[in-house]
Amino acid sequence: MTNVDAPRIDENEELRAEAISPTFCILPWIHLSTRPNGHLRLCCTANASSVGATQDKKYGGEVGILKNENGRPANLNETDLLSAWNNQYMRDVRQMMLRGDIPASCLKCFKEEEAGHRSKRNWETEYWSKRVSLRHLVESTDKDGSVPPTITYVDLRLGTKCNLKCVMCSPHDSSLWVGDWNRLYPQIENPELKDLMQWRNKGKVDGATYNWHVDNQAFWDQLYDQLPNMRQLYFAGGEATIIEEHYTLLEECIRRGHANHIELRYNSNGIEIPDRLLELWNHFQRVRFHFSIDSLGAMNDYIRHPSQWKDIEAQLRRLDATPDNIEV
Repeated sequence: MTNVDAPRIDENEELRAEAISPTFCILPWIHLSTRPNGHLRLCCTANASSVGATQDKKYGGEVGILKNENGRPANLNETDLLSAWNNQYMRDVRQMMLRGDIPASCLKCFKEEEAGHRSKRNWETEYWSKRVSLRHLVESTDKDGSVPPTITYVDLRLGTKCNLKCVMCSPHDSSLWVGDWNRLYPQIENPELKDLMQWRNKGKVDGATYNWHVDNQAFWDQLYDQLPNMRQLYFAGGEATIIEEHYTLLEECIRRGHANHIELRYNSNGIEIPDRLLELWNHFQRVRFHFSIDSLGAMNDYIRHPSQWKDIEAQLRRLDATPDNIEV
């Protein structure tokens, strides 16, 4: 953790992120992210701040994962959304950023910036500072790091149900990988590779299960109550387009009259885009569909098995004919 002096905020100037603190990131004030197993995290990049097998061992693979006061991961099977929003972990991160410290969870962004890259911290803060008031966020932060229960942006990973088993994936994120893992893992002899490919207790650890979002009415009630504040819902894998709860959420946004101020973002393999989904998208302010493609033709068919490139081409043509509020 690095401590640097944060400059004083001039009450009369338009507040910019740099004036708050050189380590400020807007996300802990507006955002929560889930893992497919129900663990909550600061963001998807924070969860990758221990990249590599050695560091992953050092930090227990849980860097960026919110912790409850008992030290266990904050998992939505055992905790609720709003309790996690202002738990000690979140309060500590906000306090650290305001005083110019770098939380361990955020090392990946700062390493990228040191290398001259534009980090998630950079672009998310720039994007959201044009849509929410930084001054309001800072002034509404209590001394202990608590903030009002208004969540603007949620990253949802609704389990691992998926229709592909890409070579770079694992059973942690794709249900279709489970059969291959069960056959392959016992045959691995290299200890480093075996450790890298572990899936301890089939992911069921510290309250985690891949069906955390099913029959979890407390979570859904709290999320629905946040819809008036919501500006972006981000979906990633599993594969949201084949997960029923994803459709239920979109329908609830429309039913409650909030779709017109919500942007939808997807990381999707694009294999299944039913007419039902296209009709729902028409109600939302904007849809940004990030189509996951690693190669073309036969190489795609190998990497993103069992997809077929001809089917992906057809889906791209179909998406190209969608209304202007849908970007691909």
